[in-house]
Amino acid sequence: MPRKKGQRRNAQELEAELRISAEALRRSNAQLAALNSAVRVLSGLLDMKELHTTFVEHIRGVIPFDHAAVSLLEDERHFRHLATDEVVTAPGIIGEAGSATDWVIQRRQPMIRKDLLTDSQFRVSDRTRSTGIRSDIIVPLVSRGRVVGTLSLASYQPGVYQETDLEFLQPLADQIAVSVDNARLYRDLSRAYDDLKAMQAQVVESEKLRALAEMAGGVAHNFNNLLTGILGYAQLLQMDSDATLHTQGLEVIERSAREGARIVREMQEFSRAQSERAFERIDLNRVVQRSLTATESSWKDKPASRRVAVKVQTSLGGIPSVEGDEFALEKVVSNLIVNAVEAMPQGGTITVETGLAPDRWMESAGASVPGVALRVSDTGMGMSEEERERIFQPFFTTKGPQIGHGLGLSVAYGVVLRHRGRIEVASEMGKGTAFTVWLPAARASDGGTPASPLPEEGTRVLVVDDDGLTRELLSRMLKMYRVDTAESGQQGLALFEKGRHEVVITDLGMPGLNGWDVARTVRQAASEARVILMTGWDVAIEDQQVRESGVDGVLRKPFDIRQVQLVLAQVWRGRTGGGA
Repeated sequence: MPRKKGQRRNAQELEAELRISAEALRRSNAQLAALNSAVRVLSGLLDMKELHTTFVEHIRGVIPFDHAAVSLLEDERHFRHLATDEVVTAPGIIGEAGSATDWVIQRRQPMIRKDLLTDSQFRVSDRTRSTGIRSDIIVPLVSRGRVVGTLSLASYQPGVYQETDLEFLQPLADQIAVSVDNARLYRDLSRAYDDLKAMQAQVVESEKLRALAEMAGGVAHNFNNLLTGILGYAQLLQMDSDATLHTQGLEVIERSAREGARIVREMQEFSRAQSERAFERIDLNRVVQRSLTATESSWKDKPASRRVAVKVQTSLGGIPSVEGDEFALEKVVSNLIVNAVEAMPQGGTITVETGLAPDRWMESAGASVPGVALRVSDTGMGMSEEERERIFQPFFTTKGPQIGHGLGLSVAYGVVLRHRGRIEVASEMGKGTAFTVWLPAARASDGGTPASPLPEEGTRVLVVDDDGLTRELLSRMLKMYRVDTAESGQQGLALFEKGRHEVVITDLGMPGLNGWDVARTVRQAASEARVILMTGWDVAIEDQQVRESGVDGVLRKPFDIRQVQLVLAQVWRGRTGGGA
């Protein structure tokens, strides 16, 4: 039976409606997929430009536009654009009252303009008209209750945007607003962190310069005393032939030279970020005495110049040795002494005591060996409870920036912890402060390693050093051996090739071939030869470099006969099978 004409028309209309519905469903699904993907990506972005690029990539092909922009509010009236082209990229001023952008920001509501040329509600600038834009959609970016910017799409065609587009853009705008807020927070925190690092670096440098100035005063004082003894006795020895005076004068010169070498080593250690010295058995009482000498200008000379009296009294008990870094512990004690002086601007008394730690310390620290106690107390201003609780925090100081920056005690705290110890403070306002350091005693010695034999007389030894005084000195110290000397690495290797020496002592820093070069060449030519590297430089010699270069021992300048013999015995023991 043939269909009627009206029935065919209804079927065509239904087919058209189905096509429209299918297209709407396809577009809706595409928008939903784009929205889900964009939200996942945008939530992890912290870069503003990357955020805008990602937004544009995810909406392209899903919603029509010729221009897309994310405009970020910098303050109440100024914004900057992140846009796809130069149409809306320049920073500018938010539209005057009554403009579309101002309306969106003030009301926190989105807006669709079907045709900008016929829109009578909002003013359209001449610049916007010149772009050819006919329709747009503007959505506010709101985060934590405040507008952070706007999201806008624009088209050259009128009537492009519908209410359904808002359903897609609104959740996207919400995510962009959160991402913008997070990005700004991250930027501000990064800037604050960089500023803090720069400030800390400046403060650390100031503190180090202050410490260097303090050290320089003490070094100058100590060196002047040493040089006085050396110069004075050197002149007396030339003027007088008395044997007793000769012996006494030589002892003073030797003692002064050793003390000078110790001061130089301390200055070298101070220049390093962290001490590289291995732990050894240390007499804590000797550490105290050296610290008092090193800080004498702080507690004696400087107060005296201000007509202020600072008295230092000691009570050093019979205590066992401790294991640790002597220089680091000396810095701890020196720091405590200097802090005590600074806490007594009107003068007072500093008391330094050592003794055995009570049993309660062993129990609280879980120590299996007895403890040693060091106490530095003063009669100064004291501290409040709040100050006492924060005293070991970096950069905390009770003395003001003109005197210190609060690093000394935090460093001391770290050194004590590294020595498996503990540091405590007791203080009372107006009565003074006492710092107590607890350290575990060194374990009982097992008797030590038997002394290693020295090379037998007549052993061939080659000394390579560009310093003539060092070559002559070692020749005299090693007079029981057959010693050859060379003033350069090249000359030394030539002599070694002829003589095949059993021990080679070479300086590290020489022009041409240095000590590492000499050591490697010697060991390649004769693996049984023993090589000792001398150095007066403040350099860290890595174990791996020592092994790879064939060096058997290191002799640091300045050295004495005992140190030379000790290193010789160690390397000779390795040659004879006792271990390297």
